[in-house]
Amino acid sequence: MLAPALAEDNLPPKLFLIHGGPGAQGSLHGLSNSLPVKLRPREILQRYSGDLPLTVDQHITDMAAIIQEPANILGHSWGAMLSLSFASQYPSRCQHIILVGCGTYSTKSRAEYERRINERTNPIRKAELKAAVANANSDTERQAAFRAYAEYATSLQAYSPIVDPYPDALTKFDPDGHAETWRDAIRLQSEDIEPSRFASITCPVTLIQGRQDPHPGELIFQDLKPHLPQLEYIEISDCGHEPWLEKYARHNFLKCIEQLLA
Repeated sequence: MLAPALAEDNLPPKLFLIHGGPGAQGSLHGLSNSLPVKLRPREILQRYSGDLPLTVDQHITDMAAIIQEPANILGHSWGAMLSLSFASQYPSRCQHIILVGCGTYSTKSRAEYERRINERTNPIRKAELKAAVANANSDTERQAAFRAYAEYATSLQAYSPIVDPYPDALTKFDPDGHAETWRDAIRLQSEDIEPSRFASITCPVTLIQGRQDPHPGELIFQDLKPHLPQLEYIEISDCGHEPWLEKYARHNFLKCIEQLLA
């Protein structure tokens, strides 16, 4: 995991951004540059696959090396899930957790997500993209194929997307990190470790979900609420999985984040 750079005034970040994927390092570059400068947002880049096993607890340890003082944390998709995992182990280091497009925590909500995404998926195109990843002849070719697959999956989760005004040419997609991390995240749910351990979280937690996001916001809220009685839910209309890249939701979403952290 790479530490975020300090702001130009050398002050530490007020808002840490935790990207999704797993394995989509740099994917919140556009959000970071869209938020007000006064929030001093900085994306934490999660560890790439390599020598260390990419477990959820390893990601938590990496985050703890960076977030050592109370801070606001915004996690997107898988990053929202990791933010909750971190907060459950380091509750005193969290001021406000904002979950955007959070993933699922029950067989019911996961089944509903799969139903919605399957309705939007071209099975032939999906099979072609997966085959390209499996049959790649080099690491570079495999990363490029995985990126194409990830971009297709992202397109299925959008409602009325816009071109990212602040694209990050250095965004890296890590297929091995994705598989390894996600396997462990599912293990934690199957062993009933999560979401149960989220009961230790003491700070405010806000779940923001686009109404047209295939991740079913109301069901995910129901998954989490018994363990997070302080959880608040905000649903944004005409909005998919990445609200800051949605034509009709971008302005309201960015304003909402600013107000939550005022």
